[in-house]
Amino acid sequence: AVVFLRHDGQLVVVGEPSTEASLLPSMAVRIKATVARVGGVSPAEVVFLSHGTLPKTSSGKVQRWRVAQQMAEGDLSVDYRMVFR
Repeated sequence: AVVFLRHDGQLVVVGEPSTEASLLPSMAVRIKATVARVGGVSPAEVVFLSHGTLPKTSSGKVQRWRVAQQMAEGDLSVDYRMVFR
């Protein structure tokens, strides 16, 4: 998973879950609650990408800066997004 701040300072959680699509909404709510409880900050968005689409380095590390950039540009393969108000 990747956690980053949007341009407006709001927290975003991005991941590649390997679960059924029907479970994604409840998973997003649980992630939001857990991040808020453990980290003290509530995410503005939880985003799930298609498996294997998180940008990574040649050594397999997630390129967090690239995830944030591609999210801002709308260039990620989003399977599900939950925006919290």
